[in-house]
Amino acid sequence: VCTGRETSILELLKVLLKISGSPLKPEFRESRPVNQVARRFGNPQKAAGRLKFKAKVSLEKGLEVFVRWRESVLARQKSNG
Repeated sequence: VCTGRETSILELLKVLLKISGSPLKPEFRESRPVNQVARRFGNPQKAAGRLKFKAKVSLEKGLEVFVRWRESVLARQKSNG
């Protein structure tokens, strides 16, 4: 849901590249007027209060589990034709 601390898109990208072992490097371009929200910051207390949800893994571990799951789905799809 959220970590309670601000995480930039660049930070997320770096974590995903590390997890996947990708040699890709980010490319920076001029910003586009698609979404002018400069910062996003989630409050985990809201999820805890309303949904009775509390994260049990770190952002990095959660992304790692997601990436491994997605890789397995793609592998199954590929083997099924």
